[in-house]
Amino acid sequence: MSHFKKTIIKDSTGNEVSVGLFGSLKTATPTTQISKTFDIPLDTELGVIVDTTGVGTGVAQYERSLLKVQTNGNGTASVQTKMNLRYKTASTVETYFTASWHGITSGADEAIIGLFDDPDGVYVGYKGTNFICAYRNTAQGADVEQVVDMSGYDLTKTFRFRIRFGFLGVGNITYEIFDGNEWVLLHRFKTDGTLSERTHVGRAILPIRAEVSSTLNDFYIVSGSWSALTYDKTNNLQDRPIASVGSRTVSATALGAPVVGFRNKASFGGYVNKVRSQLLFSELATGSEGLYAIDFYRYPSGTLNTGTWSDLSTFSVLEENTTLTNTPSVSDNPIFSTNLAVGSQGIGVESKDLDFDKLGVYLNVGDEILITKRELISGGGNDITAWSFVFNDLF
Repeated sequence: MSHFKKTIIKDSTGNEVSVGLFGSLKTATPTTQISKTFDIPLDTELGVIVDTTGVGTGVAQYERSLLKVQTNGNGTASVQTKMNLRYKTASTVETYFTASWHGITSGADEAIIGLFDDPDGVYVGYKGTNFICAYRNTAQGADVEQVVDMSGYDLTKTFRFRIRFGFLGVGNITYEIFDGNEWVLLHRFKTDGTLSERTHVGRAILPIRAEVSSTLNDFYIVSGSWSALTYDKTNNLQDRPIASVGSRTVSATALGAPVVGFRNKASFGGYVNKVRSQLLFSELATGSEGLYAIDFYRYPSGTLNTGTWSDLSTFSVLEENTTLTNTPSVSDNPIFSTNLAVGSQGIGVESKDLDFDKLGVYLNVGDEILITKRELISGGGNDITAWSFVFNDLF
């Protein structure tokens, strides 16, 4: 069993100070990479992934910002953010969340929450009737768990939790609970000088996730106010923007004719892909008389199922498709739209530059983007539509 220790650090005058995991005073402004409260209905929430299996499982939402992840009998349910925290060497990672647990009675029950996905991460929660602090790197071995005596806390009531780690692979991992007055240490995995072939987290590109599974009982986690941050001043962009340049003859329609598609691959470099990509810039051109709308649509993985996908670059997580024939439906809403107009008699070419750097157009893992040309005022029929897109992968 782990023992509680108070984690208070004071300066020479007796005032409490904030330090990083490596003993130095925190002077950098924290960069919040994940921030989520559940005040938008889950059926319209684009920032999370909801996954349920089995009969009677599901997630629920009530009291505005609280999320209820639940199973009823034999099943699993999970909610995780689409946004990932991306670790940078020597940064301190901190994740905060609230949680309470209800109905934990069976050794087959599992209810965990933290900064983790299937291959990697750190978390707290119940496995059976034991409360544990744990980390995982399934590429190197099974989860490493420490049972913690929580008899001093009624965990059917909501508490704040914090997990911190640094120096990816060998930095210690600290798990804490706020008792109403101060942060109290639950457990610390001391990995400096103890690991040989494995690391505590292999690839720290991680979402916040709440996950429950059961074979018998009705139980659930209630959680909200998720946050994950690093102490650094970098934007985690790689140094090589990737460009897509091409053209295609299309006949604009009222709903929109497909021009080109992009998608973020499920795997990259032989590993499960955790990298998302940002659209930085585009240039569009058309030469046929008329007024047109160029629309951008985002779809989940597998929606754009025509044409041929090919790597945009061996260095990028993106693929492009210049032969797809998928078209949007009447109910689909574009994430961005712009207009191009060519004067009467179809003489000349209209082009437009678009700076996407601050618009926040991202492709998360599995996302697909369809760019279409839609006719607003009838023009000259078939036309060559040209494009140039510049993306940057966010690591």
